[in-house]
Amino acid sequence: MAYCKNCEKEFIIKENIVTKKGCCSYKCYRVFYKREIRSKYLTTFIENNFKKLDYKNLTLKEKESIYSLFQSKKTQISTIKKHDTIIKKYGSITNGYRKSSTKGNKNRKINFLLKNSIVTKEELINCDEKYINDLFIKYFNKIEGHGGKVKKGRLRKHREKYKEAYRNGLIKTALNYLNYKNSNIEDYNEKEINIILKKYYKDIKFYNHDCISWKKTHLINANILNIDDVKKTSDKSINRLYSEYISKRFKRRSLEVENNGYKRTKKGWYEFKNIDKNLFYRSSWEEYIFSIIDNLIKEKHIIEVGNPDRIRYFFEGKYRYYYPDVKIRTNYKELTIEIKPYRKLKEKMNKKKIKESKKQLGSSFLVLTEKEIFSDNIVTIILKGKI
Repeated sequence: MAYCKNCEKEFIIKENIVTKKGCCSYKCYRVFYKREIRSKYLTTFIENNFKKLDYKNLTLKEKESIYSLFQSKKTQISTIKKHDTIIKKYGSITNGYRKSSTKGNKNRKINFLLKNSIVTKEELINCDEKYINDLFIKYFNKIEGHGGKVKKGRLRKHREKYKEAYRNGLIKTALNYLNYKNSNIEDYNEKEINIILKKYYKDIKFYNHDCISWKKTHLINANILNIDDVKKTSDKSINRLYSEYISKRFKRRSLEVENNGYKRTKKGWYEFKNIDKNLFYRSSWEEYIFSIIDNLIKEKHIIEVGNPDRIRYFFEGKYRYYYPDVKIRTNYKELTIEIKPYRKLKEKMNKKKIKESKKQLGSSFLVLTEKEIFSDNIVTIILKGKI
């Protein structure tokens, strides 16, 4: 038995469980060590700026208040100096801010128009501000279609070299996504870069559900198509409807956009060593379970592994569909596995999904949480198909 450093609750220490340095859970560990890092930083800050203070006996809240007071006073002094210079130059603070902002906008537009060879210096000599503004707007209104906003941003930042900058940015993203240690673009030739981008596009397309069955499910769940209409609709029309649906979703405000829960998790393809199969994982937990299944295939306890069939369930007045994480076949039975954090099991939608899955699949459906995944008997749980 031990006491958690963060929540101060008593807990049992187990091997291979997600606990870190005297904390009962990974969540407590993160909170505790963030606080520890912050405390160390504030201690060094107070030690350097307030030598007379006894920083060893101060609590974290007291350190925070000293730091905030120091920073606010520093900001006040710099703001007073800035305002004094503005009053001397422009007469009042309001006029100063207005003139500096308009001047900055005008110069930015002029530089952009010159660097993109839209106008020459001779043409801008007798031009007023309205003419410059109209030219700038007219040029940007021409940029339309897919990736227009990205193109505008690149144009603002890199001007005539925006295509090269866009490609370099894409290559860097691909290298980071595929966990390449060397992120220097110059060390790769054109052939290697094309292979990297091809692999990256393949993964991204799968993650964004760029396959017909996933798109159909999304369209049904979003009430865009009925089940009967989906059967009659061609693949080309499904792709078009799905892209329209996604573009509408992304046009909403960031707070209104639905989060699928996989934004910050580890993602990629798991290549099984003992069977000719690749499966896509959407979290480090899924990857870990796939590695256990891979070992069990080697030991000939598991015969087959693949993607499970979709589950139909009724929630909030309409039928919806979802796919569990993995399906395996042992020497004795078939098993469909769903991997979920324990806290997520309390959500209404997940409750309904699991209830319906158990109803349809019975004892061949298994839900694994962190309690089972990181326990010593995870192999036995998978082989027996029960907790």
